[in-house]
Amino acid sequence: MPEPPITPSRIIPAGQPLPDLPGRHPAPGELPPWREPITAPPPPARPTAVLDQEQPDPAAVPVVVHVHVPLVVPPEPEPGPWWERLWDAAVRYVSPWRALVGLTLPLLPIPGTGYSTATTWAYTVAQAREAHIGTGYAVAGGALVLAGLWLHRRRSALSLAGLTTAFVGTFGAIHWFDPITWLTGVPLP
Repeated sequence: MPEPPITPSRIIPAGQPLPDLPGRHPAPGELPPWREPITAPPPPARPTAVLDQEQPDPAAVPVVVHVHVPLVVPPEPEPGPWWERLWDAAVRYVSPWRALVGLTLPLLPIPGTGYSTATTWAYTVAQAREAHIGTGYAVAGGALVLAGLWLHRRRSALSLAGLTTAFVGTFGAIHWFDPITWLTGVPLP
């Protein structure tokens, strides 16, 4: 809705002084008459009972302040050998005996073949790599991810054995010249 037009009550021509308002204008630095000067309220009166009692001298009362500032943060302990860190990570998910079974079972040879489940999986992934390099990495990486999810959900010795098998099997997809090819872009003959 549009606003109503402004109708002036009086037009003052340019250059003419403004008409005087009722009363006088405040001088510079003077408060206008509609503003009252600010005064501080009087302090509250102290009860006479408090005045009658003996008050100790504030300078004679000892003030004791205890400040505790730790000077340094204790350093983190040095990490142990890799086998201790691997064992601690395995025990975090399953009990120590299950972790021992889950880590060693895939590395033990299958009777009659002489190969373990981990090396058999590594051979399978290497055969997939011969079909195409990306296929070998996809099979090894997919199995590693699925075994990790299985361990995260189940937390059993069998799931840890599956993760160990998938981890060792990924080495069947990796060849020593792959990092050189990734870094330089030049394939080796």
